[in-house]
Formats: sequence, structure tokens, C-alpha cells
Amino acid sequence: MRFVVDAARRVDQGALGDHLPETFPIAVYMRDRPVLPADARILAVDSAGEPALFQIRDNCFGFLGHPGIKSAMIEDLIMEFDETPQRTAETLDQLRGFQGEIAGALGTLTVGLVEAMRLM
Repeated sequence: MRFVVDAARRVDQGALGDHLPETFPIAVYMRDRPVLPADARILAVDSAGEPALFQIRDNCFGFLGHPGIKSAMIEDLIMEFDETPQRTAETLDQLRGFQGEIAGALGTLTVGLVEAMRLM
């Protein structure tokens, strides 16, 4: 189980109709990572170079991390499960410091996702 606040970096210049920010904060609270199919298009990677945002076909997108997380959501997860990642209190403080940047990036990401999936 890991809980980190990280920065994702765009690696696909045309991603989300050019609405994907060059960098954006992500919070990861998870144990496993999915195995992506060979034809997955990697749109952004985390600081370790692992996929942070990917696309499969025209309108399937996946985030490895939560692009709009709030500290209260993590607090709820902590209370629900027995296993707690190391340095949880420190990482929660770090997450609180990034809430404004997360909210700002989420608006741009949402516009790009709506456009890419042709929802409007």
C-alpha cells in the first residue's frame, strides 16, 4: 500500500485535444497497478516514469492516481481499512498543500476528457 503526492508529466503533445497540462499534481493511494494492453497510449507519466494517464481506443481513459482528490477522501479511506501506508500524516499535509493546484488542473483535464470522449 502506498500513498504519495507526485507530479505527472505529459509525454504526448496532442493529448486530450491539447488540454492536458504539461505537468499536473496527482495523489496515489493504492496497492496495485493495472497491466496495460500493448496498444495503450501513454499520455502522462509520474516522476518514476510509470504511466499516470493512459488512453485505450478512442474514449477509454485511465488515471493511476486521482486527478481531483481531496484530503478528506484519503482520510475516509484510512478509516475504512486496517492497512495504512507509511508516513500517512506527512503525506496528508503535503496533499493539503497541493489542493489548489489539483483543483486548477482538474478543470483543464475535465475539459480535455469531455472533448476527447465527445460528450458535448
